Amino acid sequence: MKSGNFWQADPPLLRFSSFPFQLETIPVALYLISIPEVLTRLFPEEGSWDTLKTKKALFLSEEHFPKGFSEKEKARFHGFAVAKRQMEWLCGRMAVKELVRTFLGDTRTGAGIAVENTEKGVPFLPDFPEYALSISHGGDLAVAGMVLEKGGRLGLDLEPDRKRDTEALRRMAFSEEEWAFLSGKPEREILRHWTLKEAGLKLVGQGFHLPLKKLEILPGGMRVHGKDVAGVSCWTADIEGGHLLSLLYGKVENR
Repeated sequence: MKSGNFWQADPPLLRFSSFPFQLETIPVALYLISIPEVLTRLFPEEGSWDTLKTKKALFLSEEHFPKGFSEKEKARFHGFAVAKRQMEWLCGRMAVKELVRTFLGDTRTGAGIAVENTEKGVPFLPDFPEYALSISHGGDLAVAGMVLEKGGRLGLDLEPDRKRDTEALRRMAFSEEEWAFLSGKPEREILRHWTLKEAGLKLVGQGFHLPLKKLEILPGGMRVHGKDVAGVSCWTADIEGGHLLSLLYGKVENR
């Protein structure tokens, strides 16, 4: 495995106002949504986001639902059992629809911009299946990313920067070779490596169907079941307010 330009040594700090955002080096666009802001707008009487996380499901009336959601999507929202999951899902889908409007020039409102999922949970755009899509949420934020060229693949992950049990992560997620690279590094960088692994699982379209230690993120690139995955780029950033965002993009040759 060659090091090349895969590993990003100095992640940038991005402000929330930087979004929508398009990477300069690879044709990927990102759209970030603040979950507390959406909550305040849609449910002004429900209290704070931290309080809402412990509540049961909310009801959102037809007239107050954000534009661009189909009846099927509204039913999906109301099908979640807890308010936290409802808001994370809703804000993720809002980010996707804003991406399409902003970067693909699709001005449809109503239920025109559909988002579906494969059997393994990978999101895609039925009207634009050639553009790879990925969604994540963590802490106070939800994010969607889209490759702005045909035939690419994308996986992204967003995590709040909070204290984690790094020893538990080591046992659960990291191979011996990964841990040899990570051992002794600050907890924040171990968490960043975890976000890259989650992004990798999404990129190969397996989610957690693939054992975590079978997908390795190493300084020279990504490896699945011991085989190098060619053509993958790595990008990671810090988001103001204490979040880590990582993505992997490429035209994957070895699956």
